[in-house]
Amino acid sequence: MKMKLTKKEVCIVIATYNRANELDKTIGKLMKNDNVPNKIIIVDQSKEDKTKKVFEKYRKKLKINYTHLDLPSISEAKKEGIKKAVKNHKLILILDDDVDLLKDYMDNALKEFNENEKVMMLAGCETRLLNIENKKKIKKIRNFFKKVFFLQYKDSNEFRVIGPYGITESEYVNKDVKSEWMPGFNQFFRREVSNQYTLTLIRGYTVQEDVNFSYRVYKKYGKGSLIITPECKTIHRHSSKER
Repeated sequence: MKMKLTKKEVCIVIATYNRANELDKTIGKLMKNDNVPNKIIIVDQSKEDKTKKVFEKYRKKLKINYTHLDLPSISEAKKEGIKKAVKNHKLILILDDDVDLLKDYMDNALKEFNENEKVMMLAGCETRLLNIENKKKIKKIRNFFKKVFFLQYKDSNEFRVIGPYGITESEYVNKDVKSEWMPGFNQFFRREVSNQYTLTLIRGYTVQEDVNFSYRVYKKYGKGSLIITPECKTIHRHSSKER
């Protein structure tokens, strides 16, 4: 019988760039909502030392590692964090520095991984997607033209890849959704898929690197390997700083 995966097998990787205040809030929420993993790896690309001070604040309370990269590149920062994480952890969560994981996120994610070996990667939902009223706010005409030109548009309970620049996403999630791609602000995956993160060096903020990574996993492991679940709730604060 396989041993159950626990928080001891989890490492959170946070790539950050000049967002010390956001990072502080994110780590604080991890502690408050009992979502503390075995280890947190911060990969900092900041020009200032404020982020390192956040690390110093938490280093006696948590198992936390700090690395600084001189070159600002979200893809390189994530690769660096993943490389460190996979050495001693079976599960890695790539988390944006402006995201709150709500209570029971970690427990519900572990339950999904333990109960379904087919699931290689999962993502939690923003709370706005759990509200059925969100359905009524979708602008149908604009959505139609996005669909015609293969751009990102809203689709009922679908997260599909439809072209080099096009993806669909659901406007409302009330059950586990078998997906073809994962939103990058919280990508939780098994160590075995880490080698699919193969982006070459790209400076600065990278558009759709999250889609690139997760779609590679989908193509290799097939339908049902990626799950978006409403059981893992998040609040994405969508900080605009340094974007």
